[in-house]
Parts: sequence; structure tokens; C-alpha cells
Amino acid sequence: MEHELVSGQVYCHIFDKTFQNSEGLYNKLKNHDGVKSLRVQQNISNIKQELGVDDVFMMRQVHGSDVFMLNESNLNEVVRADAVVSCMPNIALSILTADCVPVLFSSDCGSIIGAAHCGWRSARKGVVQNVFDVMRSVSNQNIRAFIGPAIQQNSYEVDQKFYDDFLSESLKNKKFFINSTQKNLHYMFDLVAYVQYKIEQCAIEISDICRDDTYSMSNKYPSFRRFTHQNKEYNSNILSTIRIKR
Repeated sequence: MEHELVSGQVYCHIFDKTFQNSEGLYNKLKNHDGVKSLRVQQNISNIKQELGVDDVFMMRQVHGSDVFMLNESNLNEVVRADAVVSCMPNIALSILTADCVPVLFSSDCGSIIGAAHCGWRSARKGVVQNVFDVMRSVSNQNIRAFIGPAIQQNSYEVDQKFYDDFLSESLKNKKFFINSTQKNLHYMFDLVAYVQYKIEQCAIEISDICRDDTYSMSNKYPSFRRFTHQNKEYNSNILSTIRIKR
């Protein structure tokens, strides 16, 4: 899936199971054994070739709100963060997900881009606001965003404790929940709408939203929650990328 965020300049690309030149293994920070490491390297090399970029930048995502400013001097650093911002052309900023929301950002003129891993923890901690602040500190332009595939509300059941915790942040958060039809005192949580709300609070224009459900669309997407429910090993990801085309 490709989305043109700024015409002729900034492109988002979502690599799911339909991309035949990858097994969905990208996390070089978690796959340490020799065989898996080589497979990860090959998958990333295939992504670089597909996009025609010099490199694919990845972070050690930790469900936090830190934003890393990427430049030529720190391109090879191992970074613990959940968002990255850069002005470098031909470098693909990337987010790994398997139910969480990938959000890809660009300034209106395409001179600066960003990528954020928005699980519920990162979103609550303010990762979107932090990306906005970093991008606006570099370029005082309007910002637009593309929301990639994630788990949808009809697949995301949570318990009473989760619900109460979210309402303790704000009673307005009640609008992101509906009652579960399967279990008492359980709710269906709309993570995508919650992230969308955080984006709109920053006056960021939403270019498009992918409404695919990572949980139910097993032929197309890996899903951490689905893997867990099926007692299967969680071993692959969706790779969401954004790049400034040189």
C-alpha cells in the first residue's frame, strides 16, 4: 500500500503480507541468532530496493513518547524511542506494528517528515504532541498525517480496569468505548479514533486513514492479539515507512 502524502515529494508505504519479497521479520534488535539475523538483513535489503532508498531507519520501540531527531551524524545509533523526525531525503523512517497504530507525518512542503508508533500507552503519554512540537520547531508549517492499518474497535476487547483507567484521564474518553456483547464488564476500545483525536488536538490535517483491521484480516496482516489468542509465537510485523523522495 502506497500513499502520496505530499505530491511528488513524500510517500508512505505499508509493507504487509502481500509484499512477496519479505517474511515480515524486520526487528534486528530482537532477532539475534544467526539465521534470523540474516533473514532480517535480507528483508530490510529488499525493502530498501523496493523503495529505492539509501537506508531504512528503525528504533527500539518502548511504548513511550520520546521523539528522536535523525540526521547524518546519528543515522547508525541504536535509539530507544517511539517516534522519529528527519529532514533527510531518501531515508525511510519506519515503524513496526502488529495492532498498534502507525502514524506518518509531513510538513505541507515536504521538507520534514516524522513517524510515530501509537499504541494506547504512547498515545496517552503524548507522543503525537511531541512529534508536532519537534516538527514545528524545525519548520513552522502546517503538518499532515496518514494513519496506517491497526486493530479496529470490533476486535479490541478490554476489561473494566482498562476502561476505568482511561476515564480517569478524562471522562471524554468514554466516547472511545462501547459495551462488549461477549462479556460483562468488558468494552470494545476504538484505538484508532483515540489516536485520531490526539492528532486533531494538535491541529494536524489527516490526509487519510486506513480502516483495515489487523486482527481479523489474517491473510494480510500480523496481529499480536491474534497470535496471543491462538497461542502462536509473535514473530512478524507490519512495516510502515515514510520518505522524502530525492
